[in-house]
Amino acid sequence: MFATEKETWTNAEFRCRVSGGHLAEIEDADTNKFLKDTAQMKNANDHNHHYFIGLTDEAALDEWEWVQSATKPNFTNWGNHQPDHNGNDEHCVLFYARDHYRWHDADCDDHNYFICEEEEVNSGGILLDEGCRHGWMHFRDRCYMFSTEEESWTNAEFRCRVFGGHLSEIQDAETNRFLQDNARLRHANDNNYNYFIGLTDEAALMNGNGCKSATKPNFTNWGDNQPDHQGNDEHCVFLYANDHYRWHDVDCDDHDLFICEEEEMNTGGNIIG
Repeated sequence: MFATEKETWTNAEFRCRVSGGHLAEIEDADTNKFLKDTAQMKNANDHNHHYFIGLTDEAALDEWEWVQSATKPNFTNWGNHQPDHNGNDEHCVLFYARDHYRWHDADCDDHNYFICEEEEVNSGGILLDEGCRHGWMHFRDRCYMFSTEEESWTNAEFRCRVFGGHLSEIQDAETNRFLQDNARLRHANDNNYNYFIGLTDEAALMNGNGCKSATKPNFTNWGDNQPDHQGNDEHCVFLYANDHYRWHDVDCDDHDLFICEEEEMNTGGNIIG
C-alpha cells in the first residue's frame, strides 16, 4: 500500500500495523523494482514524493535492520554516498524520488509518504483478539505483547513505540498478576527470562516515574529489599523470574525481554484508506 498522506517514520509504522501490516521490507531486486516502478507510475514527473520503508539503525548506528523481522538486509539499493547520516540525525530510510527512488537515509522525524506491506490473507482481514492485533493479548482495555528478543531498556521502549505503544505500566494487582501468570506460562520452570516494564528513576534517583505517562506508580510489587540500586547503576525495572516475577531494579543497559502495552483498537474503522 502506497500511502497518500505523510507521517513521521514511527507514525508510518504504527499506521501500517493498525491496518495489519508493517513498513515495507525489500528482500530482493525484483521487489525493489516493482515498488520503484509503481512509485514512478503514481507520481509521473513529480519528484517530491519520497517513501519511507522499514529499515532503521535507530538502535545502533550503522547496524541497519528491518523493523518487523529484526533482521539485517540481504539486499540494498543505496544511492551514491548513502547512507551519510547527515550529522548523525538520519536513522531511517526512504525511497528518494530525486535519485530514481534509490535508498537514502533520512531523519525519522521528517514527514514523508510510506509503503506498507502485509501477508496475503484469505478472509479479507487480520484477525484481532478482542481489539488486539495478532500476537498481542487482551486484558481489560489494554493489549500486551511479550517480546521474544532481548533489548536494552531504551531500545525496548523504542520498539514498543514503533508498534504504537510503550513499555507496560502496571497500575494494579490484577494487571500485575495477569502479566506474571503469562510470563510463567511462557517459560514454565525456566527462570532466565526477565521482562522490562516501563518504570524508571533515570531522571531523578529514587523518583520512579512510568515512562509513557510520567506519573508515579499507584501500585508496586517490589521484591524484598528492592529497589537496591546496586551501586547506583540500576535505574530501570523488570519482572524478575528468579523472584516469582516480582519487581527488581536493574541496569538499563542490560539486555532483557520486555512487555509492550497499547490501548485496545477500535476495529470499526480503517485508518488508512
